[in-house]
Amino acid sequence: MSDGWQIAIERPRGKRRETPMIPYASINKRGEIAMNAEAFRRIGSPASVSLFFDRAQNAIGVKFPISADRNFFPVRAYGRGRRMRIIRAARLLKQFEIEINQTLAFRPTPIATYDGHPMLVLHLDAGKPITV
Repeated sequence: MSDGWQIAIERPRGKRRETPMIPYASINKRGEIAMNAEAFRRIGSPASVSLFFDRAQNAIGVKFPISADRNFFPVRAYGRGRRMRIIRAARLLKQFEIEINQTLAFRPTPIATYDGHPMLVLHLDAGKPITV
């Protein structure tokens, strides 16, 4: 049953190089904050996060939640391999009248400590626009 079919030959695979994971985050105009596995790991891999805004720095903080925060935003997995995480933060944009016109990427994303817990800091002025 050959009927002219030929098998494709797989390309040779080289060694996978190990690249250090750099914390990465982005925010789009719908208020979805996305982060890679390394950024998520550095804030403690929580099921939900607390969101903050510092108007003086024009920065959004994504922090490991504690009960004193009292407001939590769920984190869900998405993307290829479900390793990325996404937080729907449209409420934050509306509450603080933050306008995002295009997706902004933050690489590397600085990690700060706030109330003794790790927090990603997204300086909106330092975000690089992503064009698709």
